[in-house]
Amino acid sequence: MSKTDPNALKVTIDNHELTGWQHYSYHAGIDLIPWQISLSATLHQLDNHDLEFTVGASATVMMGETLILTGYLVSTSESINAHGHTMSLIIGSKTQDLTDCSASLVTSDLTLGGNENNGRTLSNMVTQLCAPFGVSVTVDPQIDNPVIPLFAINLTETPYAIIDRLCRQVGLLFTDSAEGNIHITTVQKAAEKTPSFRYGDTIEEYEEQHSTTNRYSVIKAVLQTSNLLSSEPNSADYVSQIKASESGKQATDPGITRYRPLLIPVDLGDANFDVAGKRVLWEVARRSGRSQPITITVSGHRDEHGALYTPNTRVTLTKPNGSRADLVIANVTYEGSANGRRTQLTLLTSASLTPQPIVNKVNQKAGAAAQNDSARH
Repeated sequence: MSKTDPNALKVTIDNHELTGWQHYSYHAGIDLIPWQISLSATLHQLDNHDLEFTVGASATVMMGETLILTGYLVSTSESINAHGHTMSLIIGSKTQDLTDCSASLVTSDLTLGGNENNGRTLSNMVTQLCAPFGVSVTVDPQIDNPVIPLFAINLTETPYAIIDRLCRQVGLLFTDSAEGNIHITTVQKAAEKTPSFRYGDTIEEYEEQHSTTNRYSVIKAVLQTSNLLSSEPNSADYVSQIKASESGKQATDPGITRYRPLLIPVDLGDANFDVAGKRVLWEVARRSGRSQPITITVSGHRDEHGALYTPNTRVTLTKPNGSRADLVIANVTYEGSANGRRTQLTLLTSASLTPQPIVNKVNQKAGAAAQNDSARH
């Protein structure tokens, strides 16, 4: 009895299964929402090629027996020439509606059911944003579902933008998932079965970048006071005004040896500059990590343990010089064609993937009101 191909691609659109795809390209990532796949085939090789599909139809994609995408048919394209008749499709995750559409909610809609002292849990608020779009929410079991006491939204914001602020406020990530749902998580730690890669062994192609672009020798958080902006440089108290703008929060990048300073504003409502202190450290770590991505291409779509390569997975990499690095899969691309199946992985440091620390928007409004009141007096 022949074994079933564990990486055979099966696409189902409106309950009709399609196989025989000649080429596919699947993209998923920690920072990427929605995940999506593009496929193409000549009609004579595509099963059920006589079926007609309507864009917007529900769709799922399986890799062998593993679900990799749940969403909708985004677009179709037919190409006819002397060489044949080709059908191309793009399928995107259900989460596409969270990035494209307006939430159509006001602050009271999101906070109703809680109170100013106790608030509502993160998953509860995110669920309310996602539910109208048929998107569910899951939370990593290792995370204590945090309570957000106060939160404000803008009427025109997308659900994605609101979820992004909610998660950053409590230091969490949110990603797409194979089920087309939002998953709240953190940068993953090493698992019992951690994939490993070694140049010259499992790696077909290896690329490591190093850049000083968008990196700075020192990053400082400063106050944007109205006096500093309105006083002339020759004012008698100019020096004291400059010193008053300093928050004392700064971080240095040891990889940048020449003088390259960057000033970032302290957000209104940042009591004791706590968020500013976290922000400057985050800026250095993110900029440093993102300037040194490693991209590898490996055969197939599964690791040595039989699991599909997925975003937010810890891996161990042995570089061409023999050094080892503990990295995280940030982006995954599955490519399949007549030339075989390959996976391209973008690997980053865990510190470069953590969310940006921010001040609660309610606190920002309170800070702005306090500043305006102070200016009037």
